[in-house]
Amino acid sequence: MKLDPGERFPDLDLPDHTGRPRRLSELSGGDPLVLLFSRGWWCPKEQRHLREVTELQSEFEVAYTRIVVVSIDAPEVQAAFRAGLGARFVFLSDAERRWLVQLDLLEETDTVHRPYRADRLHAASRPDDPCRLRRQLVLGTADARGPAPGHAGDLARRARRLRTPMSALPDGAAQLAFDGRDLHAASGPGRCFMVDARCLRGTPVLSAYAHVCALPDAAAVLEFDQPEVQQARRDALAGWIGLLGDALVCLTTLALDESRYGGAITVTREPVAWSEDPFARIFPGTIVRTDMFSAVAPPPGPVLERYAGVAWPGGRF
Repeated sequence: MKLDPGERFPDLDLPDHTGRPRRLSELSGGDPLVLLFSRGWWCPKEQRHLREVTELQSEFEVAYTRIVVVSIDAPEVQAAFRAGLGARFVFLSDAERRWLVQLDLLEETDTVHRPYRADRLHAASRPDDPCRLRRQLVLGTADARGPAPGHAGDLARRARRLRTPMSALPDGAAQLAFDGRDLHAASGPGRCFMVDARCLRGTPVLSAYAHVCALPDAAAVLEFDQPEVQQARRDALAGWIGLLGDALVCLTTLALDESRYGGAITVTREPVAWSEDPFARIFPGTIVRTDMFSAVAPPPGPVLERYAGVAWPGGRF
């Protein structure tokens, strides 16, 4: 496919860094869009270039301009790379080189990464699910003996079953459910989470906006101690809460049990710059109109660095 100046660019259809199918027309939303094609996370030049782009992302946002990066990395690799950059823009995965071939943009000088050679690059064992972030890449010869003993996925858990009565929950915790589109009481449809109970026990703020950064898929889970979760929490304290100002109703993480993170919800009285939500770097956000939440004062600053089994900020780290 040869494009001439002024010709309409094709509406690329590719999975994003969360694995969701996306189109350029959807991502632009009618605004100007800067489309970047990247070799992949493994290229030092691309790492340097995308760090510089990330530093400029606020300038693009105030100019109502979107950034989209297309690379050959798989969605889970892009998610980890994006989190490390601190980027808020979308990555699209053309791991099959479908659009790169059509656009005549295929990398021809690199004989190692087209395709990934199984004897040079492989992922640490993990469930085959794009909702999970790939947090470790192993360079070298793949080990045919399988995962190492004591892999993080084999750690014993003391998980609470979230369909138990409310009285069985930790002090300071309440429940709600999310089905991917709407929020419900704990007995409703969808995936069940623990939240900071204060967010549900006061006088409801009517017609509020909830930015739900979570997925209904049970595999979309991280440990609270993971760096990306901790960094999102710090960024919420450092900038997100202050940016919201008087529009903020409450903020709570979504806990699955004493140690696992399933997402976060920011509730506001009016629409805000949802693209600034640091928790959306982990799981994509969905905006829900709701009457469920009560106003809760935000935490004044950093708290203890150890999770205590209740959704933050009601529970403490």
